[in-house]
Amino acid sequence: GCFDKTWQEMFGAYMQKKPFKAKATGLSYMLKGGQAASNTDPFKMAPDSGQQWLTGGPHVMLILANAADLKGMSTEPGGAPWVMWAGSPYAHVMMPVN
Repeated sequence: GCFDKTWQEMFGAYMQKKPFKAKATGLSYMLKGGQAASNTDPFKMAPDSGQQWLTGGPHVMLILANAADLKGMSTEPGGAPWVMWAGSPYAHVMMPVN
């Protein structure tokens, strides 16, 4: 993966569970993909009982300085861009590149 300054600032806030407001658009990528316990709760440590880990392949991620621009985008993982952690300070666009 590779993360620009905006993403580094977001990760710093996220790791400390502090609010985050992007000052600029942020771009990153994860060529090996990744896993998350939840698409809606950034701090969930494991999926609910009976649920699977959210697993994604290679993707590009985009943080928008104006989070309102995410309104209307899908929040469902799939083959098209979608918003992860919508409604949180850490909301970002996931863009699969399989």
